[in-house]
Amino acid sequence: MKFKRDQHFYFLLFLGIYHLCFVFLSYDYAIKNGGDAFGYWFQTDSMQHKSWFDFFGYGTDAVLFLNYPLVNWFSISFFWGFFIYGIIGFLGFIQLYRLALVMINAAVLASYTKYLLYAFLLLPNTHFWTAMIGKEALVFTALATLFLKAYQQKYTSILFILSFLLIFIVRPHVAFMLVLTFGIVLLFSSKVTLKNKIITLATTLLLLSVSFYMFLQLSEIKRLDWSRIQRFNLGSLRSFEGSGSFVPMETYSFPVKLFTFYFRPFLENTNNWHYIVMSTENLITMVLIIAGTFAFSKSRNTIRNYDFIIFIFLFCVIAGLLFTQRYAGLGIFARTKIMMLPFLGVTFISIINIYWGKYPMRLQKSYKK
Repeated sequence: MKFKRDQHFYFLLFLGIYHLCFVFLSYDYAIKNGGDAFGYWFQTDSMQHKSWFDFFGYGTDAVLFLNYPLVNWFSISFFWGFFIYGIIGFLGFIQLYRLALVMINAAVLASYTKYLLYAFLLLPNTHFWTAMIGKEALVFTALATLFLKAYQQKYTSILFILSFLLIFIVRPHVAFMLVLTFGIVLLFSSKVTLKNKIITLATTLLLLSVSFYMFLQLSEIKRLDWSRIQRFNLGSLRSFEGSGSFVPMETYSFPVKLFTFYFRPFLENTNNWHYIVMSTENLITMVLIIAGTFAFSKSRNTIRNYDFIIFIFLFCVIAGLLFTQRYAGLGIFARTKIMMLPFLGVTFISIINIYWGKYPMRLQKSYKK
């Protein structure tokens, strides 16, 4: 069965309409429950009477710096702010879809893999958070573009550089995780010469130092002191105790922490429809990852871009372990894992296509641009 180009258009059209429905859901949720979106769109008293360059910085200030002209110069309403961020989030889904196509190779996409990909891209959690005013839509779209260009080996492209800079400025700790993962994969890669490894690792160490310093400032830890870092992390974990979705992460082993971060709620609290939806999505995702892991173990010799696969997997492990040192709530887990899980999902779908479809993974030239 050939995968015709017009099918891409119709699916993306449906995906866009589907995603924009979440703009209304996210807006309604924010109006009823409050949240960070009000602060990001200057709807709180503390954000009034400030100038544009008061927000010239990184972290939350960077998002406020981007939003300031939209709110204060063009008077765009709170709802239309959600719509703008929803469009940005949808651009991230377009890039994620393109990444899936080049990894799978659209010309040899098995019919069952096509529907598996469609179903995965319609899972609601990522749509919900990327249709909301905040960092999620920006970082998700930047990550999707970064990974697409990395898979195409376009490391010097404008989109690759701008995407990394956006992540670096908005969420320096995520940039730290990306650079750390890259350094580890590079160190053990057999495809890079020793000279290039030394040069690249020197740059990696510099970026790690800068991004970690930025994280220390944003987290109020301020300085490199291990006991101080542990104390602040413990305080952050215990700050979630009053929330309805609190989980005692400090008592869990590392494997249980990872499972809790990526797959809970898992068939629990069936009286709450939010938990039912999240549990169903987590169950689907877990089955996909188990199937993909099995396929990977059987198809290692047929995977061409092996380093990229390892990078995505290792990035998800590192990010999960680090985030669980500071977060202890199922709600914040659902919001945070959208920066990792969608990319792990399309990676495993591509591996499943190789194993069950017996197709080689190669770059489809029609999707290189």
